[in-house]
Amino acid sequence: MEQNQKSNVPAARINELQQQVAEVIAVMSDNADRIMKRDEQLVDINLKTAALKKSSEDFKKTARRVQWNMCLKNLKWTIILTVFVVLLVVLIIILILNSAGVF
Repeated sequence: MEQNQKSNVPAARINELQQQVAEVIAVMSDNADRIMKRDEQLVDINLKTAALKKSSEDFKKTARRVQWNMCLKNLKWTIILTVFVVLLVVLIIILILNSAGVF
């Protein structure tokens, strides 16, 4: 009878150890799944980061182009206004000189 109890004790210990191993395997499997999902998320984030960087570079180029075009447009109107004012002043001077009898 004592021998029966002694043989049951190792069998119970073996069952307990097998149960612990099964739990560890389940935890490790869950961890591996989480690592794979995290890896997929990191790849997705890297792709989004690259796309955002490209988009920001395109935006910067477009903003510079728009700024340059607006500067040219502003310069064009400044030149037109300056020419108009100069012509107006010349016309006024000619009218004054004409009325003074210089011409």
